[in-house]
Amino acid sequence: MSRKRGFLLALMGLSALTCLGPARASVPETVCRLQRQTTIDPTTLAATTSSPAETYRFANGKLYIATPDRAERFYSDVSELEFGKRYAAGHKILIFTGQTLLPRTERLLAFHSDRLDIRVSEFACAR
Repeated sequence: MSRKRGFLLALMGLSALTCLGPARASVPETVCRLQRQTTIDPTTLAATTSSPAETYRFANGKLYIATPDRAERFYSDVSELEFGKRYAAGHKILIFTGQTLLPRTERLLAFHSDRLDIRVSEFACAR
């Protein structure tokens, strides 16, 4: 096979793949409870770890957040960044690690960043 013909076949194959579009999976329908959180001050980079009570609920491609002092509220639509694993919602990147954090749960890491603070949170999500 000539180099030119091989190149054209490869180009046609890539073109066919791009017509299919990206693979999509739905956002998991789950409830996640915060286990621990590290907060980083963006000006000094001082870090503190705490265990605040917070619940994330994923339903119909949306993220809802509840805290003990505030009723559940809609936070943002969730979009998929990496097939079945990594998502974005508002100022958050959400990563389902596939690891078990507690019995019958899956570990979720949430990275939140805005001009006021940086937070890395670890959740246990019901399976």
